[in-house]
Amino acid sequence: MTNLYDLYRNDSPAGQGTKDWAIKVSAVNELTVMFGKTGSKLRTRVLKLDSGTDARSELSQRSSQKLSEGYSMIGKARIDDKGNVTLAQDIEQATWSLSELDEVEVKAALKSLVDDIVAYSFDIGFNEMPISADYDENLKGAIISCDGLLPTGGWQILSDAGLTFMSGGKVMGGGKIDYSLQLLLLVGLSKKLPDGSVTAVASKGQTDRDLMPSKRGLPADFVEGLELPRSYVREVAQAIGIIAKPVQILSQEAVSTPTAICF
Repeated sequence: MTNLYDLYRNDSPAGQGTKDWAIKVSAVNELTVMFGKTGSKLRTRVLKLDSGTDARSELSQRSSQKLSEGYSMIGKARIDDKGNVTLAQDIEQATWSLSELDEVEVKAALKSLVDDIVAYSFDIGFNEMPISADYDENLKGAIISCDGLLPTGGWQILSDAGLTFMSGGKVMGGGKIDYSLQLLLLVGLSKKLPDGSVTAVASKGQTDRDLMPSKRGLPADFVEGLELPRSYVREVAQAIGIIAKPVQILSQEAVSTPTAICF
């Protein structure tokens, strides 16, 4: 599971086959482009943008340019390191669900998740791809944002957008998982709610596959399946309480030694 490329294809003249061009937002102020002959190993180019440039606007402009050059939009696709293209409709569809719980309990868990992210950002700071989070009392939920790694405008877990508030002070929830970071955040949320109340599965045809880690912490197979940098997974996991934060040990020079005062 990973965020997908926008895939475009162009017929080469004189029966020379087709060419592919694909683009995605890969980080803050960064685009990743893949291009080459269809079916071959595509070349990769990472585009570092100026700090004041909006990555999604730049993506839109470059995509429009390709359309003007005769390329056609194929759709969302996953492209591996060997250039193999898998269209979105052929990829497992991942979803999450929240079982019926007390409204107060769910709101407290979401607030706690937001507080964890905000506190980590302030106290330690994300070294890679910063995450921002906000809890909205009026919408009864959270909005978590990370350019390129979460939906445009932020991942919304709130009333009528992932959460359904019912009579009697109860709430249920669920939705699609389009980004690996969503799954990691769901694991953090699950730690703040009763066991088994948050689930995530990948479905293809009649087959379902459990996406939640089978063990505490960060099992290697779970981390590998996220297809995110290991250092970033560890950082986010520390921020939201899946694993313990590193203990900062003061150097000997930083430790002040009391001075004896003689009278």
